[in-house]
Amino acid sequence: MRALLAAPGSSLDRVNARMPSPGRGRLLDGGQRGNVAWRVTRPSSIGQRVYVKALAVGVLTRRTDIVPSGQQAWTELSVNALSRPGDECHAGTWRTLGPQLGDVLATARIGLRFVKQ
Repeated sequence: MRALLAAPGSSLDRVNARMPSPGRGRLLDGGQRGNVAWRVTRPSSIGQRVYVKALAVGVLTRRTDIVPSGQQAWTELSVNALSRPGDECHAGTWRTLGPQLGDVLATARIGLRFVKQ
């Protein structure tokens, strides 16, 4: 997970820029919920091992007392997974691992907490 300052925009545009659509048959899950967008892909396989990459991007804050004018704070949560033979049930990556990672990213809660010192 990382937080960064960048130009305003939509979380879906940022996901598309950071993780372009991998093409037919490689997109396992994706969507947008509130100010968070996510994508889960299967970029490559080696033998019987299946690699899965996922990214969620959301707006952390737009508050002008926290971020400079003309910017907003973004958060990015990335996940990499490897499925080996025998790791999954008969449904495989398409119906289990991909949608499960998508559910995790769709419901993840990220926020700012201010602590009085």
